[in-house]
Amino acid sequence: MNDPRPAGRRPRARTGARACLVLLAACAAGPARSADGADAPAAPPAPLTLADCVRLALRTADAGGVLNSQAALADAARRETDAQSRPQLSVTVDGRQYSEGEQDYGVSVSLGEHVLEIPQNMVRRRIARQRTAIAETRTARERLRYEVQVRLACIRCLEAGDAAGLAQARAGASADRHKALDGAATDDPRMRRAAAAAAIDAAQRAVESRDAAAADRTARERVAALCGLPSAALVLAEPPDYAFPPVELEDCLRWARAHRGDLAALQAEREVLTLVARLAGLERIPRPRLSFGYDSGESQLDETRGNFAMLGLEIPLWDAGEVQARKDQALARLDGLAASLLQAEAEVSQSVTDAFIHLRQAAHDLQRLRADTGPADAFREAGVRLAHGAIAPADHAEARFRNEEHAARIRAANRACHSAHATLLEALQAADGDLAAGLRPPAPAAGIATPP
Repeated sequence: MNDPRPAGRRPRARTGARACLVLLAACAAGPARSADGADAPAAPPAPLTLADCVRLALRTADAGGVLNSQAALADAARRETDAQSRPQLSVTVDGRQYSEGEQDYGVSVSLGEHVLEIPQNMVRRRIARQRTAIAETRTARERLRYEVQVRLACIRCLEAGDAAGLAQARAGASADRHKALDGAATDDPRMRRAAAAAAIDAAQRAVESRDAAAADRTARERVAALCGLPSAALVLAEPPDYAFPPVELEDCLRWARAHRGDLAALQAEREVLTLVARLAGLERIPRPRLSFGYDSGESQLDETRGNFAMLGLEIPLWDAGEVQARKDQALARLDGLAASLLQAEAEVSQSVTDAFIHLRQAAHDLQRLRADTGPADAFREAGVRLAHGAIAPADHAEARFRNEEHAARIRAANRACHSAHATLLEALQAADGDLAAGLRPPAPAAGIATPP
């Protein structure tokens, strides 16, 4: 059958079908493979910085509701108080049977128990909103403490990994030494004693290596659980080189007094207790009651029937001292809170001072180690001398070991600075950006504003 299309041009339908077949074949071929037929290795996971771990840990904690329970509870209590001060409809239906045989019924509608208690409701709403603000402040404080715990856990994980690697290297060197001495069988008593001592040392180093590896696994599992990741996929990046922020101790103390959530919560709690004492005093004023209803009026004893509105006034006459006792409790708690606030301010100042001094000392230690270029210079010189045959390879290896040991001390000092930095952030209740900016200009006082 002749094809009317020009020669040398393939049908479009066949081209599309062939492309689909090629795509299906590629999908059926499975993952990419290397030239020898083995599966191509997957790309290693990107290392996580401290900021990445904090972000993942907060997302995991928020998904589990770990950090927001107090705020949610206080907000629910606030909504309950607001609802009690609004009109609430309740219907009461009652029937009456009289001894003469007559029957009637009534229907009454109530607008709520506290709807007309206007002064009391205003104070109740202020107390509820103040307590909600206190819970939010404490939640922010707990959130920052959680961030600091994540940072410290990551740094401990890095330290545990280095300790495990060092213990493994020492165990390997001790095993090699024991193998060399054990292979050189001799009748010399000193050599036998040296071989026995090497065997004991190798066994001890092996135990230390296993313990360090177990500690490393525990630290990795801890960080992985915080971040919501499998421990096998956890790769931590080394913290960046630390630079001391441009702050002084006086700046830190001023910032902490203005921003610490626990201080703000205590100050707000003092306002709450003042409002509680005021509310107790309002319990002595008369309270109006209002209700609506319908009465059938079918009884011969009661000729009234139809809709009615009833307005009453509840007048407290004698409460056996209950209101005064409630007010005295609030005032006594208020006096105790004043002493607690003074003690908390002193503890905050002490914690900020200790954290700042610790960070400054850690930064000085890091600066001193960075300035010591002796091991690096000695290693470069040993490389030049080894190339000229002036020293033995063992001497070059010794210089390299000393240089690596010095680099490990610098890494440890840098991590210590980041740990002290996180501790200072917790003591200040500040962010990294605040500290990097020198805590200037000082923010306004962080007391919790009293809602109107």
